[in-house]
Amino acid sequence: MDSRLVTNPQAFVERQSKYPGIRTQSLIVLCVGLAFALQHLGNVFLLDEAYERVSAPIWVLTVTDLAVPFLIWGAVTVAIYVVARLFEGYFPPGLLFRLTGWGMAPLIGAGLVRNAGLLYALRDATPPAELSFSGFQRSYEVYQTYMDGATTDPALAIGVLLAVPFVLYSGHIWATVVEHISDVTRRESYYVAAIPTALCLLWVASPYLL
Repeated sequence: MDSRLVTNPQAFVERQSKYPGIRTQSLIVLCVGLAFALQHLGNVFLLDEAYERVSAPIWVLTVTDLAVPFLIWGAVTVAIYVVARLFEGYFPPGLLFRLTGWGMAPLIGAGLVRNAGLLYALRDATPPAELSFSGFQRSYEVYQTYMDGATTDPALAIGVLLAVPFVLYSGHIWATVVEHISDVTRRESYYVAAIPTALCLLWVASPYLL
């Protein structure tokens, strides 16, 4: 990946706006999904023998975490497109979608640091209890109770706080995209990027919200 995404996002966005295709952006978004899926994949090792009791929800939630970033990518694009119209900003939706995909890259770091804190918080958590009866719903409830134990540990809070700068940098890239491909001012571009950035902040804080 071009280092200018970090060192000079303006030059990076200007260069990438000339190239069609979303293959690399799709791989980035997949990596975001993997980073966030670590909150469940890591439990495969933490739970050891108790993993078998909650294996079904772990894999369902892992697949969900892999899919969510693609939905976020679409939601970010739609939010930017709609809010930019309020500032009379106009641009091709396809170009916007391609460029917002690059802004997802910092979320890889957000997922990694958030989940490092979450898994550390679960290091001594009581493993899921034996199930009195089988069934996905019961298994999910037991697993969710286990995961909720992380919310009382400061390690998760630290992980969430450390993830915030990564999300804000995604917002900076999205604002740069808006400024480059439309006729809005720099300040207005940050207003436009504020909503998708807030959405991603809520996503990072989801262990406290769900």
